[in-house]
Amino acid sequence: MEALLRERNVTRAALRPNLGRPALSARLNRLRPVFADPLFVPLRHSAVCSINASHQ
Repeated sequence: MEALLRERNVTRAALRPNLGRPALSARLNRLRPVFADPLFVPLRHSAVCSINASHQ
């Protein structure tokens, strides 16, 4: 998650911990219901923290 916060792009963030984009997306999909929040919202060619996620 730290890489995604830093990179603001799922594809680039997935390269950092060597996870791969599908694995990072799957992790995000598992966390969304836990926090009842989208966590990251797509914006143009990046992903920004949702309002709730930025306060965690």
